[in-house]
Amino acid sequence: MAAAAQSVSLQLDGNIFKAVGASAGRLTVYAGNGDVPPLAGTTAVEKGAVVFRPVFPLAAGVRYRV
Repeated sequence: MAAAAQSVSLQLDGNIFKAVGASAGRLTVYAGNGDVPPLAGTTAVEKGAVVFRPVFPLAAGVRYRV
């Protein structure tokens, strides 16, 4: 039996990061480049997406990595 490829789309919806098409897992988000700690926040599965809500608001002009 072969495994089927799953299509996942990463999205930023306001202050919330979403992995649409993912049904389980964890999103880890980083601010900026280099060896930095991940953002504090919560991860949940909601309506066919893994959702990450940061504790603090996102800042304009900062590059985020998921």
